[in-house]
Formats: sequence, C-alpha cells, structure tokens
Amino acid sequence: MATGSELRQMTGEELARMAFELRHTVVNLRLKHRTGHLENTAELARTRRELARVLTLVREGELGLKRAVKAPVQAAKKEPAADQGAEVAAEVVKKPRKAKAKAKAGAGKGRKSKKAEE
Repeated sequence: MATGSELRQMTGEELARMAFELRHTVVNLRLKHRTGHLENTAELARTRRELARVLTLVREGELGLKRAVKAPVQAAKKEPAADQGAEVAAEVVKKPRKAKAKAKAGAGKGRKSKKAEE
C-alpha cells in the first residue's frame, strides 16, 4: 500500500495503470468473498480504499489541481534536563480525596430505613 506522498510522485500513466490493477484486484476479492474463499475480509476494504485514493489523484490531475508533496518529517531527539525530572516528580503529587467522596462510599453501609427505626 502506497502512501499519499508516494502516490503524488507518480505520473498520470502510472496512476491509471495502478487503478486498473486495483479494480481487477477488487473484482477478484469480491468473487473470493462470495464463494467463501477469502481468508482476510479486511483486505477487500483496504484495496477499495487504496483504489479510491488513486482515483482521487487521477481526478485531481484531470482538473489540474496540484498538492504539494510533503517532505518526510524527522523527529528531533529531546534530552531531558537534569532539573526537569525533579520538577515533574513534584507536580505528580496525589491530592487527598475529598470528604464528599468518602461519605458517598460509606453511605450504603449501616443505614437503616425510616420504617426500621420506628
């Protein structure tokens, strides 16, 4: 499965050929699904989605729409500062429970109904 940026780098002819192949793949997968020989039914949905992506790019080319190809993003490595760890640990101090929550938890224990009191 090709990503969007990889598909955008292809020529119109390559996209048309890929769409043709994907259409035949979808037909074959549908046939296998109907006869009960398709082991992975998610493959059919994946192939249909990829066909839709390719057809979208073919149509964009016909309309003359051009999207910029995104450059791969490289994640910068962050080195934690020595002091930063202590600050984070100080922030993660548990707060005591509220009295209301404690009262609610014990509310069902030991209560008597009004009729039982009489």
